[in-house]
Amino acid sequence: VTAGDTIRLLPGDRSARVRGLEVHGDARGGVEAGRRCALALVGVDASDAERGTVVVADPAWREVDRVGVRIDTLVRPGRPIEQSQRVRLYLGTREVMARVTTRAGVTIQPGESDWAVLTLETPVVARARDRGVLRFYSPVTTIGGVRVCELDPPRTWTGRLDEWRAVLDGSPDEAFRALVDLAGPLGLDVAAAPIELGLSPESVAAAGAASDALRLGDRWSSRTAVTETMDAVLEHVERLHAADRRAAGVSLEAVRSALGGSRSADLVRECMERHLGEGTLVGSGPLVSLPGAGAELTPEEEGWLEALIGALHGGKLQPPTVNDLATSLRVPRDVLDDLLRLLVERGGERDHPGDLPQFRRRRGPHRSSTRAARRRTRGPAGRVQGRVRAVAEVPDPPPRIPRSYWGDAPDGRGAGPRELTAGGAGRPLSRRGRGTVRSARSSRLENFCRPPKRAPSRRP
Repeated sequence: VTAGDTIRLLPGDRSARVRGLEVHGDARGGVEAGRRCALALVGVDASDAERGTVVVADPAWREVDRVGVRIDTLVRPGRPIEQSQRVRLYLGTREVMARVTTRAGVTIQPGESDWAVLTLETPVVARARDRGVLRFYSPVTTIGGVRVCELDPPRTWTGRLDEWRAVLDGSPDEAFRALVDLAGPLGLDVAAAPIELGLSPESVAAAGAASDALRLGDRWSSRTAVTETMDAVLEHVERLHAADRRAAGVSLEAVRSALGGSRSADLVRECMERHLGEGTLVGSGPLVSLPGAGAELTPEEEGWLEALIGALHGGKLQPPTVNDLATSLRVPRDVLDDLLRLLVERGGERDHPGDLPQFRRRRGPHRSSTRAARRRTRGPAGRVQGRVRAVAEVPDPPPRIPRSYWGDAPDGRGAGPRELTAGGAGRPLSRRGRGTVRSARSSRLENFCRPPKRAPSRRP
């Protein structure tokens, strides 16, 4: 810690700035971890830093209210530890009350060593391999010592005892492999690994390089987790194919979202890339599918698809709405939506006649025409109806006459409209008969060229 650093106070997660440091009365510019020192903090009150508060700078540190421990009891008190017994835990300089959850509800006799989980009444800051003292609530007599095995263990912690033993008694390599296996498909966070293992970052990096674990993004994943995730990806794609047989493929983002809740996002992405590279999955833009799989249509649905293409071909630049298609073709609405989606997904893969509107979004300078068509088609059809109108190309609107064609009239009485010619030049329109209708064409052109009227000022 150096002067000017921003640190965190745990428990409570309050931020503060280090204004100065002293070691036995001498001002220092910085100190290392474990050194006794005094900190002058800015941004917190003295009451916020109570006894047992820990100063940390790494964001990976966190407070926990459940710890998995190994309890080594003494023989002399002669009192056993029973299930759900209330005890006192002394960890670091902090004293907290806790409830003991023993393995299978057994009673720990004096002189025995067993595994347990302590549910704390007040959060603490700890890391693996930390040592603490356990005492009875009343009378306050020492039970024995504890060593932290895991932070915030799951409710089904009794199946993790072999990994806990490797974390406490094994080598750094064995502890690292055990913790990566405990992490499962979610993976072990690289930043939190030194805290979860109770080792230095250098030891963790060396153990990771010596193991067969894969570092994907900011997490370590085991080979077993990679194999299980690859199988889960194939099963999920097969399930989606069976659920929606009229779809040309499965959304890649849908697969990632479905598997990302219980697995690391980097692990799912790596498995998808492996499947695409090995050919077990075929990618087509945002869609993936099994090799040889695609939209499966019945003969009746094939006929509806051809009739749908013919109806859209007949509409040309004004395709019919979805409601019109459902009424004229007599196709069930859910089947019609799937067929329209299939045409959109196929895109340029299908040979359309030259004047058939292409099923894609228009990427041109006149996007307002697409939005206007979508607004005009809002109704009971909702999203799909607007979508069909939006994906069909809309011709460009007529060009506006630029303001540069407004100039002084030949008689010098102010600005007047100019008439466009084929060569692009403009000549002034005659001011004779202004305000009267001379002809339909000249009237429309003059009204088209006239600038918008400004609202009258409301000032007196």
